[in-house]
Amino acid sequence: MRDTLEKTWTLEKEPSLIYQLLHNLEETAALHTIELGIPRPVMVERYGVVWMIVRSWMQLDKQPDPASDLTVRTWHRGMTGSMIYRDFDLIQNGERIGQAVQTWVLVDIGSRTLFRMSKVAELADSPRPEVVKDVRPRKLTPPGQLREAAPLCAGTDSLDVNGHINNAAYVPLALESLPEPVRAVRTLELNYHHECFAGQALPRLLWQEGKQAYVRLMTPEGLIAFDLQATAF
Repeated sequence: MRDTLEKTWTLEKEPSLIYQLLHNLEETAALHTIELGIPRPVMVERYGVVWMIVRSWMQLDKQPDPASDLTVRTWHRGMTGSMIYRDFDLIQNGERIGQAVQTWVLVDIGSRTLFRMSKVAELADSPRPEVVKDVRPRKLTPPGQLREAAPLCAGTDSLDVNGHINNAAYVPLALESLPEPVRAVRTLELNYHHECFAGQALPRLLWQEGKQAYVRLMTPEGLIAFDLQATAF
């Protein structure tokens, strides 16, 4: 059982680079849960819960080169109440080009309520490295007055194994729909509040000033689904 896992990914021209980065983080984390004996099928069968990301932070020192493979290194810091922090390094050509931190929770499949990590014996026994990041993804608030824009709609190809729109799928939709689309991201912060599903028209609120951008998507019922704050290179 390893406290840290590395996985190398081949980057493609399509889909968007930011989607690939976020998807590779999620997939590397999923591979590590297998290594630790706590993957989704085990959590569903033994505890009736699934893993979900509720907050995410990523910082890039340089834009990844699509012509080179990307290595993602990940580990977790141990459980804290109902959440766990998972750290990442992004490495290309032997150099760390970025880092990320995600806040993961366990959610009861039936009630959709949070499940305390301390109830998972496998987590208490899982190893963790001595050196961890000191970043904790924060609760986002709009930096300025948000304005209404046309709703966004995701297709069935954006669904994940939990049946809702995949966390990574929101991001390129949001960034590319800004008045001045952001495609080269330096920093990215995400808050996920409520699940959304394919075919739903999601009301959209925007703020943009210089290289700073903020996007809020709402559920059809008027609840906040997703907050994104980004800075461009």
